[in-house]
Amino acid sequence: MPNQQVSEYVLVKRSVLPKNILKTLETKEMLKNRGARTLQDALEELELHNSVYYRHKNSVFSFYIEDFSNILALLISFENIKGVLPRILKIISLNFSNVISIEQGIPINNVVNLKLTFESSAMKKSLENIVQEFGKMKNVHCVDIICNKPKLDLMSRPIKNNK
Repeated sequence: MPNQQVSEYVLVKRSVLPKNILKTLETKEMLKNRGARTLQDALEELELHNSVYYRHKNSVFSFYIEDFSNILALLISFENIKGVLPRILKIISLNFSNVISIEQGIPINNVVNLKLTFESSAMKKSLENIVQEFGKMKNVHCVDIICNKPKLDLMSRPIKNNK
């Protein structure tokens, strides 16, 4: 698969994760949901050592519970050519049943920026597949994943189109 970007993140079923990773997730969930008063209480209850927790805590996240909001946004940059926007809107209509907003900027240097805000729970395909679909379109320069949570902004990355 030449010229294809590989995501830094993967989605894995809990059942295949090692015990230490699962316990780290459980600890974070206990702290977030107030199931434990302190980190030490959670670690003791789950019989997890401090060093194991600190080694994994910044690398392991629950998919919908912790860092992924239901509201996400895409920023799509494309050439101001007749027909590009309708093709983008067609992909949007096929994949998002609950679009919150569509904001189009004025063309600057013949490039238009389109910000699409939607509920991720209503997606019909994975976000990565949808972003790749936009990235393959002729005259689409860049697709960024943006959102309302600062930690996810680290995941924002343009998908360059060399067409």
